[in-house]
Amino acid sequence: MANKLQYIIDTSSLTQAFRTYYSFEIAPSFWDFLETQFGNGSITTNDKVFEEIKLGKDKLFEWIARPNLKSKLINTKNETKIIRHYAHLMQWADSQTQYKSSAKERFAEFNNADAWVIACGLEYDLTIVSMEVTAPQSKREIKIPDVCEAFSINHIDTFTFLSELGFKM
Repeated sequence: MANKLQYIIDTSSLTQAFRTYYSFEIAPSFWDFLETQFGNGSITTNDKVFEEIKLGKDKLFEWIARPNLKSKLINTKNETKIIRHYAHLMQWADSQTQYKSSAKERFAEFNNADAWVIACGLEYDLTIVSMEVTAPQSKREIKIPDVCEAFSINHIDTFTFLSELGFKM
């Protein structure tokens, strides 16, 4: 029986784990755990995160490209409600006077997964898991936790996520 979808994983949670503290060689149980959570329907990510990871052309991409994982990703291109949330996020970002235009442009880049992850979180009432940290005074970058705060979306880091799901090494 599948669990209720609860979390959407941002690129940063996967890439930082892969490159630093939870490489496949050091912590295969972490990746097995994620695969199980994808399989039982409690976590997901989306096609934009997939595309960002694909740029690495590495073992992380090979892992997420496997059919049993790739089939669990949200396809943002086919979901009108997600596209509407994305448009709303773009309007919000554009209206924020603290950010430089370069920050707004980066946030609005079509291939940047951040706003798409947030749009999916809005649509499905998901907790967003990322390793970004809040920077409410930032002018040069729009951070996921700050957008989550503005839209009352729950945001946690990878370690809090693992604790909530009861992961043990």
